[in-house]
Amino acid sequence: MSKKKTTEEFILSSEAIHGKFYDYSQSVYVRRNEKITIICPQHGTFEQMPCSHLEGKGCMKCGHLKKAKKHSITRNKNRIKVFDQPTDYKIIHSYCGTEFKVDNDCFDLIKNINWSKSRGYAYNSSIGFLHRYIFDNISDGYFIDHINGDTLDNRKQNLRICNIKENNHNRAGNLKNKTSKYKGVCWNKKMNKWVANIACDGKIYYLGSYIVEIEAAMAYNKAAIKYHGDYAKLNIL
Repeated sequence: MSKKKTTEEFILSSEAIHGKFYDYSQSVYVRRNEKITIICPQHGTFEQMPCSHLEGKGCMKCGHLKKAKKHSITRNKNRIKVFDQPTDYKIIHSYCGTEFKVDNDCFDLIKNINWSKSRGYAYNSSIGFLHRYIFDNISDGYFIDHINGDTLDNRKQNLRICNIKENNHNRAGNLKNKTSKYKGVCWNKKMNKWVANIACDGKIYYLGSYIVEIEAAMAYNKAAIKYHGDYAKLNIL
């Protein structure tokens, strides 16, 4: 039968692993799996099983802080990692590595801000969306539209102020339950053809039926330019 460990022996074994970091003045060792009281110099008293403490585990609050610090260092390394920047614009990295394009004259203003990707846009919980931060004097009821449809491209040449109707023109179609990959195109079972439609000012305009899907998409593009002008969201053919 093995000899029962004493409190003094437990403290000596613990100090061999943790050094003099913890205070064991309130520790009373009974058995390896019965919790004892240990004092952390940073967070006060906590209870832990002796077997866990002798395996290298310690104050849980200290452990959480170490993990958070490690995560923060890794996140910042990803965000500010050095790489060759383009000459005509700059790239900002989110802490997850997502790349956002900005103008050279905006780079110094926003490079030290922690950006994330939210709903497809560059976002900071304190500042808000990057594209609205760049255009900071927007009247109520107006939006910032990404001209080329790339919401990660926040160069001023790709941003314009618009109203809600104009902003909706430049949105990609809702692909949920759609029969076609193209905006403004759907499959008509009765006709056994592809049908093109476009909405403008609350009205739906029928653009014809087509045997070939891409021809219906071309018809939509033509109508989009006619009805939506510069705000048209064209299908990529």
